[in-house]
Amino acid sequence: MAETESITITPYTVKSKGYETIATNTGTQSKGPYYGDIAITSGQQAQYSSTQSVRNRSEPTIGFVWIESTYSWKGSTFTISAPAGAYLSMTINIRATGKGRLVILPKAANELGVSYNYDNLDAAETLYTFSSGNSAYATNKSDIIAKVCQYGIGVVPTYTGGDDKITSISGSVRYIATGIPPQVSNVEPISQTVLASSDTVFKWSYRHVTNMPQASWELHFVRNGADTVLASAQDNSTSCTIPADTLPTGAAQWYVVVTAVEEDYTLTAQSDPSYIIVRTNPSTSDVTVDNNPRLTVEWIAADQQAAQIRVGDTVYPTVWTDEGSYTIPEILSDGVYPVSVRTQTTEGDWSGWSEEIYADIKNVPPTGAEPPELTYTVTGTTASLMWTAVTGAEAYVLYRSGVPIYAGDGTAFVDARVSGLAEYKVRALLTGGYIESAPQTLIIIPGADTLVYSDGGVPRELPIRHHPQYPTRRWDETADVEFNNYAGRTLPVAVYDGHVSRGLTLTAAYRSPQEAASLLSLLGKTVTYKSKKGDVCRGVIVSASRDSSLTDAVTYRITATDDDERAYLT
Repeated sequence: MAETESITITPYTVKSKGYETIATNTGTQSKGPYYGDIAITSGQQAQYSSTQSVRNRSEPTIGFVWIESTYSWKGSTFTISAPAGAYLSMTINIRATGKGRLVILPKAANELGVSYNYDNLDAAETLYTFSSGNSAYATNKSDIIAKVCQYGIGVVPTYTGGDDKITSISGSVRYIATGIPPQVSNVEPISQTVLASSDTVFKWSYRHVTNMPQASWELHFVRNGADTVLASAQDNSTSCTIPADTLPTGAAQWYVVVTAVEEDYTLTAQSDPSYIIVRTNPSTSDVTVDNNPRLTVEWIAADQQAAQIRVGDTVYPTVWTDEGSYTIPEILSDGVYPVSVRTQTTEGDWSGWSEEIYADIKNVPPTGAEPPELTYTVTGTTASLMWTAVTGAEAYVLYRSGVPIYAGDGTAFVDARVSGLAEYKVRALLTGGYIESAPQTLIIIPGADTLVYSDGGVPRELPIRHHPQYPTRRWDETADVEFNNYAGRTLPVAVYDGHVSRGLTLTAAYRSPQEAASLLSLLGKTVTYKSKKGDVCRGVIVSASRDSSLTDAVTYRITATDDDERAYLT
């Protein structure tokens, strides 16, 4: 079984006269022996069929050649070639009612184009001697294939005195693969995210240069170095559906191994791996609560690394845990609260919020517990609060106008952010409930505009004296809008994301360079601005400038920040 290199052929120009040959292509009958390009592409067959009745020795069939689909009568040079690792094979099938010889037409038959009978072809090179019935001639010799394509073939019947007939002749030239593997490529999913909770369809393409059919396949899935065969079959499918809840979550690869079989050859090929990320829509179920004022919520979730708990309108900070239990970090007042939970998987995917259940909070403190006594003092614009200890208390929570501003086991707190009217109360957390103090109300109105800042954890106050030649204060608020220009539009398109920037710009005059330097030293730090009109701005000093024409005058800007001062129990 020899390998065949490319065969370059220059057919002779046909000079047809004195004899009849039926050259059939898509049902067309023509005169004379015709030649055409054998344009064999991957996996195609170039073939030609002829049906001829041979009635006597003076009318032999000649001029039989292979063509593919389009006649080309100019006799131009063409090439038949087999790819590396394959060979060309020629097969001629004959159906006859008598005996005869299959021969290669002599060169003279093409050059002279004269009428030839049996005697003219008696010396022609014989390819095959056939008998009545069906028979076939096959070869993979490149020199014979070249001669047949160049000169054509003839059929010379052995005259027996009867009406011998060559019923049909057909032939083909094709590639036979010996070692060319199939080409298999992943189609989808490639570099995509797939959902483990849904069916996943894997697709690939299969191609072989000689159309060797795919006989079987295996779909492989690789994660964390483990190679698993997800599915396999003995067929030519190029897709496979993997049912939901089969794929493990995380980054993975997949590839396909296929086998191709033709005649005595079996070839194997593997696609290049494709990367995918398998995600899941996690679910959170079976949420329960204990109805304690410091509520404990429990749930069931799979593959959890974090959770969020929502009670009423409050979403508590994310808890990084794989456990299905959480005690909220504050004390709830009596009432009914909707509760729901959502969880995050180890791949970072969040579930939806669970169906709401309701906690019926009832405070049941121990019998005989004495409430804490809350007192305070005011220094400048700062309130110092103290309360008495309660026997058996696990922790205390101090509230200013309903907002928890301190949570811990201490019995004192300094509130530097208070301004205007405020009501305070403190709760002592006990087993089964809490006990709280009587409320204390105070009013803090600064005698002058004041900046409050922290000095090593100790609140400090810096009075602001406004210069009469400058605006005392100016508030501004700016929307965060992005303007995008697009082709075909003269004006830009505005995109507003809902964020705003709010700030306060003011100029202060100080009695001494030391006071001015104190303000300049706060650049980049968080401060609380309190005006004697009750305005409050908490934010960062982002700019400050000193006017050399005025003694110790400083202009500065405070950009307000979203500062949540809610305190939580640990």
